[in-house]
Amino acid sequence: GLDKVIGICENIPSYRRKFAEWLKVGEKQISIQYIGLYHIGVICDVLVKGKSRIQELVEKISETSFTMSEIEKEIIRCFHIIPSRALSIYFNREKYLAEQKKATRLRSEILYERESKILNLYKQDTIDTIPSIVYERNPFWYDEIIVPLIMLLFSYTPGEEVICIPNRGILSEVSLGGSVEVPCKISKDGYECVFKTKVPEFVRGLLLSAKESDKLMVESIINSSYNTALKALAINPFVSSFSNAKAFLDECLQERKLNWLS
Repeated sequence: GLDKVIGICENIPSYRRKFAEWLKVGEKQISIQYIGLYHIGVICDVLVKGKSRIQELVEKISETSFTMSEIEKEIIRCFHIIPSRALSIYFNREKYLAEQKKATRLRSEILYERESKILNLYKQDTIDTIPSIVYERNPFWYDEIIVPLIMLLFSYTPGEEVICIPNRGILSEVSLGGSVEVPCKISKDGYECVFKTKVPEFVRGLLLSAKESDKLMVESIINSSYNTALKALAINPFVSSFSNAKAFLDECLQERKLNWLS
């Protein structure tokens, strides 16, 4: 069941490396108090030996040419948090939508095509080297993120990572069967949530609407329901209106030949 499943993303380890450099401490000394749902999330606090260092990091990000736009830095100064990239996109969705419309292909289409090629290559019995197309995915996170996580699961000494786990009351409004992305101590004995910070009120509603949208979309696929898919898109934080949700869904049905809706 889901109790045996965890997920991990490369975003937080990347932040941890940068924070350790700025704060001049070891990466293992840092506890990133992050809460999210998949890529939508927020770093509420950064602790070093239990002490908050978020103020220093907010100031540092504001002063440096860290890979963020000026508007993203303004968001950090305003809310006193560090948003995930997806949350930054939410605050600037008109700008990002305009950029996406200029693209000839969706990112999901490019990734799907690449994954299909990789899977077909690995079906060959004669393959004995890593195909070059694998490196196009920039898979540094296998040895820097996935392997360390696997090692922790066999270790007697706990280590901390931000992982996706069953909710179990961490975010009270999310069902127990849902999932959340939070910092956990991990060892051979399993994992234990160490999220110790209050979820910022301004982001709580956003997280819940995103979660409900995902839940409804899964239900629409299971039940082949057009109406449920429309509900899912209509309440999605990244969709600006009901009419846009309907127009997009109808376009998907007509042009992309989705056959799982009725």
